[in-house]
Amino acid sequence: MPTRAPSLVRFLRGRAGNGLRVVGLYADDTCRLEYRRDDLDETRVREILAEIHRNLTAGRQDETLLRDRLGPETASVQLRESGVVLHLQDEQRGAIVSMERGVARNLDMFAQECLDVLTSYRSE
Repeated sequence: MPTRAPSLVRFLRGRAGNGLRVVGLYADDTCRLEYRRDDLDETRVREILAEIHRNLTAGRQDETLLRDRLGPETASVQLRESGVVLHLQDEQRGAIVSMERGVARNLDMFAQECLDVLTSYRSE
């Protein structure tokens, strides 16, 4: 798989700084760890990266209706309790990026405000 990993990692480190945790690149069933922050256990990172890759690629199997109506998916974001997962993709390959929540601070605040409104709506 030809890779642009060094330039992607450089770009992400420049933007996210120490908030960048992990970068993995994949094509089809192969996912390769390209960057791991020094304080993270490599074995654990590889396990989690493989699980994220399985979950993301399994969900892509049947999205014909969405693709026809909205176009192909190019990126998705998961805000998790302890971090953010950014998934970038084209038709043949993709990148999985894990970052500290502070990196996505504006999106995090917006999502939390929406959740607060949703929660208050449920209790009315």
